[in-house]
Amino acid sequence: MSNKKSHIWLWVIGWIFVFPIPVTVLMLRNNNFNKKIRLLIITVAWIIYLLFVFVGTSTKHNNSNNVQTVTDSSSSIAQNNESANLNSQSTEETSSNIGEITENVETVTSLNDDITESITENYDWLLEYQTDTCESTENVISDSEYAENIINSIVEKYNLVSDNKLSYIEDFAVQSKDSGHYRTEFRLTHFKNAVGRAYKLNGQSVDIIAAKNLIGRDTIRIYALCLSINQCTELIRYASPLIEDSISDEDINKAIDYVIEHGEASGYYYGKNLGITLFGDESKGYRLMITN
Repeated sequence: MSNKKSHIWLWVIGWIFVFPIPVTVLMLRNNNFNKKIRLLIITVAWIIYLLFVFVGTSTKHNNSNNVQTVTDSSSSIAQNNESANLNSQSTEETSSNIGEITENVETVTSLNDDITESITENYDWLLEYQTDTCESTENVISDSEYAENIINSIVEKYNLVSDNKLSYIEDFAVQSKDSGHYRTEFRLTHFKNAVGRAYKLNGQSVDIIAAKNLIGRDTIRIYALCLSINQCTELIRYASPLIEDSISDEDINKAIDYVIEHGEASGYYYGKNLGITLFGDESKGYRLMITN
């Protein structure tokens, strides 16, 4: 608790006496802004701070000289023999101080012009950046369109490599219990914006579900009715690399061998993230699910 309080006091002291330091820390930690914007904010903060320090120091120095001038003038009244020389010296010092103030004002004016020019240049860049950002935002597709593109890509690539083709039947609302394609797991939150499409393969039903996931890999599931193990293994062979493109042929073959040997699979995982669920028999057919 004491460390936390000390950190708070450091922040308070920093904001009061040297505000560019906390500004710099916050900008370096903040990734919401473009790098150029953060550097611009840090630069302007330090320029403003140094400007205040410079002007304050000059003013203090000038006031000190003016006090000294008044003291010298008072002494000259008491010393009549040296009054003329002291008055002359005071006049010279005053003129010198006026010259210093004038020089400082010119310096500040020059700094102000530099700051204005820098802000103007960066403002033009910000306008251009904002325009580019708005244009890129207009090209962003919705989550449902993104999911549809995933399904379209899977179906298109599957039909290129398989002799048996997927033929489109209909779209369906994934979380609707009246869709005719509803499954219990569809009540989960990550299926909220999922897209579902139904297809036919070898005369049997195949449902493909896809959903965009912002915090990890996209959700993809394939549900199929198969008349035989061979139909199931065919779907596993050609669909697996379309869901996980890094999977090896060796991993796919191991999964197929497992399915053929056992005739079922309850959460069999292969590759990096793929899983198979399979149950049924040759007389009644099989239900297959492939998921990532």
